[in-house]
Amino acid sequence: MALEIIILAAGEGKRMHSSLPKVLHRIGAKPMLQHLVETTQKLNPKRIHVVVGHGRDQVIETISAGLRAASGQNSGKTTKKTTKNINWVTQEKQLGTGHAVMQALADTGARSTVIVLNGDVPLVTAKTLRKVSRVNKNINLVTIELDNPTGLGRILRDRRGKITGIVEEKDATPRQKKIREINTNCLAANAAKLKLWLSSLKSNNAQGEFYLTDAIACAVQDGVTVTSIRPGNVSETLGVNNKSDLARLERIFQRQCSEQLMASGVTVLDPDRLDVRGTCRFGNDCSIDINVILEGTVKVGSNVTIGPNTVIRNTTIGPGTVVEANSVIENATIGKGCTIGPFARIRPQTVLKDGARIGNFVEIKKSTIGRGSKVSQSGVLLEVV
Repeated sequence: MALEIIILAAGEGKRMHSSLPKVLHRIGAKPMLQHLVETTQKLNPKRIHVVVGHGRDQVIETISAGLRAASGQNSGKTTKKTTKNINWVTQEKQLGTGHAVMQALADTGARSTVIVLNGDVPLVTAKTLRKVSRVNKNINLVTIELDNPTGLGRILRDRRGKITGIVEEKDATPRQKKIREINTNCLAANAAKLKLWLSSLKSNNAQGEFYLTDAIACAVQDGVTVTSIRPGNVSETLGVNNKSDLARLERIFQRQCSEQLMASGVTVLDPDRLDVRGTCRFGNDCSIDINVILEGTVKVGSNVTIGPNTVIRNTTIGPGTVVEANSVIENATIGKGCTIGPFARIRPQTVLKDGARIGNFVEIKKSTIGRGSKVSQSGVLLEVV
């Protein structure tokens, strides 16, 4: 049975107080929506339907460019990350989540399993989505329990513990508002059945919208079992409604990056003071001090030491190199056993051959520094055109 993904990304995000569409705000220097698309691509779906509305053209252009860059298409490489299986669906009027999903279901196969996701919930993992996709004849719904569920839809269950529906907080009774189990806006179902249930929705609610969540009660009335799926971590369900939420998810994402590096053998002196804004690969026995920023594509050999307050962008560093404190390296190739800094700036198109030494306050661009050479005079700007 084919798997198709529907991502809801049509909202404006008024609480962000920004002219930028909400799903284009960045975590780890990458738009939230791109995070989600790249995660769903790991499931090899037949198609990914992205429902857009506010800032439609900007969203399509930004995400398409980001995916092409991530796939290496711009450099002529061939990878599985492409935009070919993405179907951009326009929701002309934002009439609710149920209405948005209906726009996308028009392009899905009747026998497909569809997973519906929110474009502003970027940290869900492929592992959790694979669990969600195993629907059989049921609906799978990702739910969690929170100590403070204020503002979120509550999961309704009968006396036997079976899910019977979802009620949004604005429509909930005082008793229902005490329920701690909440809807995370991630579900999976058969496409034809979901389309049937959504076609019967009414907008007689506090917001005058067609709620996707009302489809749960319709499914229960048809005798379909609704199964609760629990994510691996609560962070997978966290959405972004304002800049505070965005900052919170940024720190969670950066901590995850640090954990991945440490799991591969890198010594990270303070995992809460490292920012990864791209992709990086390290050899064995490397050390990263505090307040380091890694941007773009960074490749580091074994036994490399990176000092505090350092920025490294789109650079390859050979084994045994030491980057001293407060240095900036951008679009450069660094050989084996080099020493850089402190307070050095290595600008684009610079090549340091093995054993080169660059002193403090030295700036180099468009230059090749020979094997074992030293540039140690403070305040030097070296450029070979």
